[in-house]
This record gives sequence, structure tokens and C-alpha cells, in this order.
Amino acid sequence: MTLALSLGTGAALLALWLDCRFEDWRPSSLLHRIAHVALAYVARRLMTAGAGHLVGEDPSDTQRFGIVFLVFLPGIMYAFLSGLWLMRALGDAGGVDRH
Repeated sequence: MTLALSLGTGAALLALWLDCRFEDWRPSSLLHRIAHVALAYVARRLMTAGAGHLVGEDPSDTQRFGIVFLVFLPGIMYAFLSGLWLMRALGDAGGVDRH
């Protein structure tokens, strides 16, 4: 299992846990949920572009792990969480019964 697959799976599971645990944090309207997806896209683009500038030319292993777990994991988790919110909103708009 590669680090990327583990990181993606962990971020998706954390996003699912956050959504189930803190239901009151969900945006109420479809427009707000779409805005969160757009913000997650911008955050992902900025974190991939800016990660190289944070560690410099020759990063140590500690710096690499710091970037992965302090920058990439929250960004990927936010992308999964906002996508989950959008899927819930689209399911509610389409009248899909989750029970």
C-alpha cells in the first residue's frame, strides 16, 4: 500500500467521521456547499503549488512528513468533506431516501 493510497483513504475516512460526528457543521444551502467544493479545489491547487516553497531545495524527512500531515492531509480531507456535503445536498434535492 503506497503512501498516497493510505493518505487518501485516511482523509476520506476522517471526512466521513467528521460529517457523521458534527452534523451541525454542514452548510445549510446548496449554494454554500458548492462554494465549499470550489474552495476545496482552490486549496488543493494552492497546497500543491506552495508545498515546494515551504520546504525549500533539500528538505529533511521531518519537513517532508510535516508537509504531508500538516498541509496535504487537511487539504485532501476538506476536499472529501465538501464533496460529501455536495452529494448529500444533491441526494436531498433529488428526493433520495437514505434510510
